[in-house]
Amino acid sequence: MQTAEEMYYYARRHKLGFNWTPLIGGWLQKRHFKLIEESLLDKERVLVSFIGRHRAWDSQRKGEYGNTTQSFENEKIRYRDTQGFYAYAITTEQRLIYAHWRPLHHDATNIPLSNINNVNPETYLIFGSVKIETFGDYFSVFWTKNVIRKITKMIQQGISDSKDGIMDGRGASDQPLNKSIRKDVRYDTRALYQSLREAKQALDEGLITEAEYETYKQKLLS
Repeated sequence: MQTAEEMYYYARRHKLGFNWTPLIGGWLQKRHFKLIEESLLDKERVLVSFIGRHRAWDSQRKGEYGNTTQSFENEKIRYRDTQGFYAYAITTEQRLIYAHWRPLHHDATNIPLSNINNVNPETYLIFGSVKIETFGDYFSVFWTKNVIRKITKMIQQGISDSKDGIMDGRGASDQPLNKSIRKDVRYDTRALYQSLREAKQALDEGLITEAEYETYKQKLLS
């Protein structure tokens, strides 16, 4: 994907975020994705895209708002704490890009996936959030718990792909979106079984389906 339209409809089709005003919301979200489109390099493509409510954190004080300071790690994110809908994308250049459009103020940030130190999802009865910590940048994505689980899986998969050099971008449909960037990778037995254990844990925790687990297992074993 390279255009804002493609990114927006990918997120909608796979139920990866939305808001409750489809007409105005769709128009605005396409504006957000347009900023991501303009941030792409010449041959860079988007593997997966999603929408969520953004919560930025002060890199020094990590979680201060009002007169109360709570830690980034421990604070529960609420809807009213967020700063509006943002568009997000993971790309073939191993970047996570997020963007927010406002009249007279456009904000687009890109983070190398290799710079992400921690991805911490928290889900509750209806909503949830995933807290992302990088070198000097801390933010959270907030939305319904099912969307947060999918988003967490996408980010974790992107980080894993960036380490082994195979950005195959398995998204919500579990189909490779891009196979153009590859390098020869040798796995030892310990790494293989560790990957299988992690996949089984994700299955047991409900982060992936039985079909996704079987597909991933077959990919590893082949």
